Amino acid sequence: MRQKEPILVRGYRNGLYVTVDDSVPTEELADRIVSRLARLGSFVKGAPLVLEVGQRSLNDEELRQIQKQLDRQYGLRIVQLVSGSDATRSAAEILRIRAVPTLFDHRVEEPPALRAREPNTITIRHTLRAGASEQFLQGSILVLGDVNPGAELVASGDIIVLGTLRGVVHAGALGDEGAVVIALRLLATQIRIAGHIARSPEGEREARPYPEIALVEKEQIVVRRFEGF
Repeated sequence: MRQKEPILVRGYRNGLYVTVDDSVPTEELADRIVSRLARLGSFVKGAPLVLEVGQRSLNDEELRQIQKQLDRQYGLRIVQLVSGSDATRSAAEILRIRAVPTLFDHRVEEPPALRAREPNTITIRHTLRAGASEQFLQGSILVLGDVNPGAELVASGDIIVLGTLRGVVHAGALGDEGAVVIALRLLATQIRIAGHIARSPEGEREARPYPEIALVEKEQIVVRRFEGF
């Protein structure tokens, strides 16, 4: 049986929603959150963050240290604290962090991405040119066009390009190793799926006359002909 993840990261609008299980010791809170975020890559830097800390009681100095470490490591700002403790919410207000009560007393469950595929998809109906960057942390991205060299896509779910993919893509960005990258012409400079990375060899890979899919198998990214699911 898969062990439950004590720190769960979800997409939240353009930011992150981090839920910490009550089993995580308070003195380890900041280090454990930073360690969890380190598995996601540099795209998390500067994102707004909603932090849910369960029923634990935290004072303003403990919260200040957590905020300080998140800011130093990733430039993250806690925009909202979710807590079942009156004392913790009062401490957050001292630091001018919006605090709301926990709606349900619960332990962190298995990440949704490991139980079922994320249903949300955004559609981009144009070619992404060099320097363009699109990020969607609440599901998948579908591009009706090309992704040129120098463009970047980041999604917590799948990335599907109905055109030529030559840019950088990161599917399963919040840790979903079941995410895939599909393109009509798969010539990506770099493919990331969860914590796995594959880079193109020197020189452009010859395009195949059929769609291809990149996915994780045996702890590495493989590319093969896409013939449907």
